[in-house]
Amino acid sequence: MLEYFVSPKKVFNRMGFAQIVMTLASGVAGLVLLTPFRNQELVKELFLKYGASPLFLLMYLPNVIGAVVFWLCVRNMPRWKGEEEHFGFWNIIQVFTMMYFVSLILNTIGLEVSEAAPAGGSQQLNLIGDLVTSGTLAGLLIPTAIGPLIEEIVFRKLMINRTRIFGEKTAIVFSAICFGLFHGNLTQCLFAFSVGLFLGYVYCRTGKMWITYIMHALLNGLSSVILLVLPLIQGDAPKDSALILLAGLALLVAVLMIAGLINLIRWILKKRFFCPETPREIPSGSVFSTVYLNLGVILLFVLSIGKIVIELMDIKIKLPF
Repeated sequence: MLEYFVSPKKVFNRMGFAQIVMTLASGVAGLVLLTPFRNQELVKELFLKYGASPLFLLMYLPNVIGAVVFWLCVRNMPRWKGEEEHFGFWNIIQVFTMMYFVSLILNTIGLEVSEAAPAGGSQQLNLIGDLVTSGTLAGLLIPTAIGPLIEEIVFRKLMINRTRIFGEKTAIVFSAICFGLFHGNLTQCLFAFSVGLFLGYVYCRTGKMWITYIMHALLNGLSSVILLVLPLIQGDAPKDSALILLAGLALLVAVLMIAGLINLIRWILKKRFFCPETPREIPSGSVFSTVYLNLGVILLFVLSIGKIVIELMDIKIKLPF
């Protein structure tokens, strides 16, 4: 088994196919588990009997199944974690502010492009938004705690550990691209790509997934709180407490954005982003052909980008079932 993965091209090819299989498994699981919930009467009956939280947890189960399938596809591949380095708390805070700044900028660009597309931004209506605005415990826990845990396991621990030996920069960029494509729409794709770059960098510097998990959860948690507060200020007479909370959140966002911009400029000018050479580093001139010009990754790109384009262009596809 180890000999099969001597070639880095085969490793990235396997990663591409693993993500395709993961996506298909999640989709099939969603059809099997969630199709009955198209019956509004059934949903209403279950809601009255069990509440909203168990239903939301069930709705996220396909992603859990997809992650397990991904693990089954890559679990026998050789891993290389590298040496853990001292990457202090202050460095992590600075990276978090940079991640917030860049991701918010790209998120805004994605939203503007999506709004201008024929779909008119309707593709942005997704499970996460419905969960957060539901106001339930599961609605907060899933995007803030459960979702990031699954994604950190797949895209940092499983993916980077198996590609890092071929170059840390290569592994970080590849995992960030895969992370972005996994989200399936333009706005979240751009947002997740930028987040994946920073989380991948921190993971390589620290070797600790719990650090990137906390960063990821805090990022999603802040977005969730903002989504919860916005409906409270709508209407003719919003509550003073909601306005104060929104003002506090706006101040926090402004501080994070300014700090992120300053830190990003400082780190770039001082060349503080570094990736030490790894034992089987792919020569810079061969990275693109080795990592991206293989069947698994090409198919992943075609299918993922095709889905994004279909949603942006509002193309209707009827399934035979």
